[in-house]
Amino acid sequence: MVEETPWQQALRYANRANPYPFYEALGKTPVARQPDGTHVVSTYREIVTLRPPRSPWGLSV
Repeated sequence: MVEETPWQQALRYANRANPYPFYEALGKTPVARQPDGTHVVSTYREIVTLRPPRSPWGLSV
């Protein structure tokens, strides 16, 4: 059996009562590649760097 990533564990219904240990693990690796090839970006700092710049009028440029 393949070990689940913290992201996969946090998404399990059984872990919804206390997802915080998994959130903490996600914060230690803010950009994590998943087995299906996608990436999970889990911290605000990394998300902000991925956001496109905005014009003074609030429109994406």
